[in-house]
Amino acid sequence: MKKILFYGWLCLFLTSCFQKSDNRYLENMDKNSSIEIPFYDIEDLNFEVFDHASKHSDTTHYNKTYNPKVFLEEFYKPWRADRPALDTTQIKDLWKEYFTYTLGIAQKSPCYSGNLQEYSKKQIQIVQDNLPKKPNQDFLTPQFYGITTQTTDVRALPTNEYCFKNIQNPGEGYPFDYLQYTTLWTGTPLVVLAISKDQMWYFVESTYSKGWIKSKHIAKVSSQQIHEITQLPKVTVMGDHVLLKGNYTNYQVHTGTLLPYDNTTKQILYPVKSVTDNQLIFDKIKTTSTLIKPFPISFTKKNVKTILSQMLGGKYSWGGIDGGRDCSSTLKDYFTPFGIWMPRNSNKQQAIGKTISLEEKSANEKNELIKSQGLPFLSTLYLPGHIVLYVGANKKNSKMQIYHAKWGLKMFHSNSELYKVNQLRGQYGIYGLREKPNKNIETRFIIGKTVITDLDIDKPIREASNLQSKNFIKHLQTLSHPSM
Repeated sequence: MKKILFYGWLCLFLTSCFQKSDNRYLENMDKNSSIEIPFYDIEDLNFEVFDHASKHSDTTHYNKTYNPKVFLEEFYKPWRADRPALDTTQIKDLWKEYFTYTLGIAQKSPCYSGNLQEYSKKQIQIVQDNLPKKPNQDFLTPQFYGITTQTTDVRALPTNEYCFKNIQNPGEGYPFDYLQYTTLWTGTPLVVLAISKDQMWYFVESTYSKGWIKSKHIAKVSSQQIHEITQLPKVTVMGDHVLLKGNYTNYQVHTGTLLPYDNTTKQILYPVKSVTDNQLIFDKIKTTSTLIKPFPISFTKKNVKTILSQMLGGKYSWGGIDGGRDCSSTLKDYFTPFGIWMPRNSNKQQAIGKTISLEEKSANEKNELIKSQGLPFLSTLYLPGHIVLYVGANKKNSKMQIYHAKWGLKMFHSNSELYKVNQLRGQYGIYGLREKPNKNIETRFIIGKTVITDLDIDKPIREASNLQSKNFIKHLQTLSHPSM
């Protein structure tokens, strides 16, 4: 088990704002209010549910291979010819969100770039001039079907520029890019609905998200290729940064990637874009990697440990920005190799499968309900804005634990000196503070990676002097079983 310490990171700013007597007070507060959040390793988890199922020949949930029918239907949905046509209201909403700056992303507040400066008129005009003009009768009708040929980002507008908001507040700024919707792995099916004026961006719909993708990351797929890909067996990736040595070049694939496989030649069909006509071709690859297996893999202790180990410690990334994962993409990639369907958004994920409401229940009632009805390594727990995998009780201390990608924990400081700092933050360029009622100041305890923690993750914060937290268990709303 590992622990992380939090030590009053604001002292650097405070020394320039207050006199020595105030600094001594803050130094004492710093020593008395340091907190410890326990992080755990894979070997701390209790996998006895798998052993128990084997001994009793109980394959209801564990040591079984799930039917991937629903998963494959959802994954390849963008290639279906019977996609419903968009109505006028849908087109209007899409136009605002993806084809304008002022009516879309900047309707309520402006965007700030990576240098923490508000978008200039020139920046906005460059983006706006690259977008299609007002919609006509052919707006957002399928241009052609495609497939991603490398890891790529789905953006709200056709630009690589960051869009940060409320940059002085906690939980804002990097990595929370409001233009970043998700990362798509290689081999993701999609339909192209619009093209930017410079033809460097495609507006697409995948099963996970709509948005703008760089055109160089997409190959055109023929109807014959669609039939071939959907009918062929698949392989899935169980680890990150797995190297595939192709005939054209080498590739990296990640947990949750799904690729077609030729059983006759024993080769992976890796999607590549033809340089002559942008059409899909395959780089046929043989591999001996133990992290690439026939899809779906069985839900066994060995496979679960492998996938959890591969993602543990990976950096937190909102929407997958800069190569990491957020909470919902972590669960999507975890469940994919097992053929268990999960959408991309946490709010949609919590509604998949059998769901049990945790609302209007006390913390003790929620604990008992999770303990009695939660399925370790299969159940998810949701609270607004966050979703986690329930992994059962720790085998050493019996505490209920969760596996999740987490940016940070909300903390509320109740001391007058920090309140004074907040009043001066604009003058001194101080970030990461926000005033709340009763002169409390909101900050963040930064985690910034995929971790295993106690279910009562914020307990050390609540027990610290001068600190409050957004109670994690109190805000839990749903216990879900995606496999049911």
